[in-house]
This record gives sequence, C-alpha cells and structure tokens, in this order.
Amino acid sequence: MSYVFLPEWWGRGYARETCTAAIGLAFDRFPDAARLIAVTQEANTRSVRLLEALGMARVDAFEEFGARQVMHAIDRPGTRSRAWAGGGRANVGRPGGDEPDQRECCSEAFLAGTGPVSAGGRRLRG
Repeated sequence: MSYVFLPEWWGRGYARETCTAAIGLAFDRFPDAARLIAVTQEANTRSVRLLEALGMARVDAFEEFGARQVMHAIDRPGTRSRAWAGGGRANVGRPGGDEPDQRECCSEAFLAGTGPVSAGGRRLRG
C-alpha cells in the first residue's frame, strides 16, 4: 500500500478510506497473515496520525534512505500475533532482503512474512 495525494486533495478522507479498504482486502486475500505492517517517514506526521487512527500501533523506528522511518502494525481482527511477540524490524521478513523502492517514499504496507504485496495480491519487487 503506497499513496500520494496532491496537496489540494489532502484532508478529505481519501487516504483513510483507501487504507481502511486495503487493510480489509489484505487480510481477506491472505488468510494466514497474522499482521499487517506499514512504514512511513517519522516526519510525515499526517501519515503517522492516519496509521494510528486506523488502529495501527508503533512497533519500531529506524533510519533508512537518510530519514527516520517508523513502523506501525495491526493484527488480524480477533487474533493476537505470536510471530510478532518480539516486535520490530528484524521480524518483518521481506523475502530476499527486498527493500522499499526509494521512489515510494510516502507509506508502504507489508503483510508479515509475505513482503510487499499489491491490492491484487501479487508480490511486488521479488
């Protein structure tokens, strides 16, 4: 999940509506996934607030691409992920060491253990 909106479209609820649908779709398409994670730049306070409003909790922070990044996560409704008991970036499980493309710098989401995926359920970049 990655999004970019022109400033004139900010504050209209489009990101929240899209992310809410994407979270539901991700858990529907990947029934074995226990947790969905999202990464955004810490300085992107609007995206940080959005992730928290969606029920995601901050689980890690790290430097990448020359900027401080924060990772948020949400467990599948009705479950508590044991795989993430330790939390943090070491458990992200991006297969083959995939890293987010620098051009997709706003926000990205990953299903734990699957790496980046598209809304259609295809794995991205590997």
